[in-house]
Amino acid sequence: MFSKQFPKNSRSNTNSLQISSASLGYSGNRVVEDLSFSLQQGKINILIGPNGCGKSTVLRAMAGLLKPETGTVTLQDKPVHKWPRKILARELSFLSQAPEVPENITIDQLVHQGRFAHRGLISAMTSEDRDIVDWSLEQTSLTDLRYRTMRQVSGGERQRAWIAAALAQQSSILLLDEPTTYLDLGHQLEVLELLQELSITQNLTVAISLHEINHALMFADIINLMAKGKLLFSGTAQELTTTNLIESVFAIQGHYLNIPGHGPVHIPTSSQRRNNHAPSQKIA
Repeated sequence: MFSKQFPKNSRSNTNSLQISSASLGYSGNRVVEDLSFSLQQGKINILIGPNGCGKSTVLRAMAGLLKPETGTVTLQDKPVHKWPRKILARELSFLSQAPEVPENITIDQLVHQGRFAHRGLISAMTSEDRDIVDWSLEQTSLTDLRYRTMRQVSGGERQRAWIAAALAQQSSILLLDEPTTYLDLGHQLEVLELLQELSITQNLTVAISLHEINHALMFADIINLMAKGKLLFSGTAQELTTTNLIESVFAIQGHYLNIPGHGPVHIPTSSQRRNNHAPSQKIA
């Protein structure tokens, strides 16, 4: 049985990832405007907001896949897009929405790919590599499934396999874009509980974009609420409940309920959009 820490910790002691006055977009179409915030180290940082608000764009910029039009995105005070990709992969892992992989690849083979940042594509696996792969599979409860193909496992198990591959990189930052997309409720909670446990036990900095408001309230140490390419709020779930931002941003009416041991949840009661377009008179 491996310890709860990486077998050999090669991660950086400093993992500050910061966005400063950044504007982001694609081919002249600006999506995010003058955004500034930093990830809280060793915490679960969750991005929420309506479709098209810029959550995925922000994560892509933090992963070094999108150069800011203005401003900076820096890791350890160096622009992320200037990091060599192999070196950057040792510092942060990025899991996109619905990542694709040949369905005949086994979970074990997928997780081994997480070691490419440390040993290259053709270098032989070392005993340290094998220890880290085994550890990553253990932490995601996939040891017994390691030789099954991605076709043979459930959606939740697939997501855990991708997370295991990210863990095998031994990076100190995990960026995940909608990791619960296409999963049923049980698998959604399974993935989020795993990420929460890893953040606590491994002191990992985790950034996640989510659609589900209550999952953000349940699992976030810090919630970042976006709308129309701007950051409107950054703080704890309890702090968010003192505002009416959820109602105004998502155009809903509702209220908060505090669940002992879990914190606040938001109970939506109606759509403001529907109410705004409702007929003023009853149609006979």
